[in-house]
Amino acid sequence: MGKQEKIVSGLLPKQMDSASFLTSLQQWSRKSGVKIKKILPGDEKSFEAYKEQQIVVSASGTYFEWLDFLYLLEQDGRFTDIREMQGKTDKYGQFEGTVMVYIFSSVS
Repeated sequence: MGKQEKIVSGLLPKQMDSASFLTSLQQWSRKSGVKIKKILPGDEKSFEAYKEQQIVVSASGTYFEWLDFLYLLEQDGRFTDIREMQGKTDKYGQFEGTVMVYIFSSVS
């Protein structure tokens, strides 16, 4: 396997393997300080060249904890797409919200 093929297989694995991604979410939450309240994985959707799965994460944390969490998610090495983030900040600076993350795999 060539160098470029290895990079592509890391970004777009052959299997969705959402279980390992969910485990990673938990690890990133511990590292960042974000407290995950709920994770809702959606169904896989198939397209011509790839599959995608929506994962909705509800959590709370400070602005900087969220920045750390999103940075860790982005650095995972797997192609992800954050399509929506919403929530609100309370008077103590805690942001409570949800983020819609999409993970991808190739069509086998």
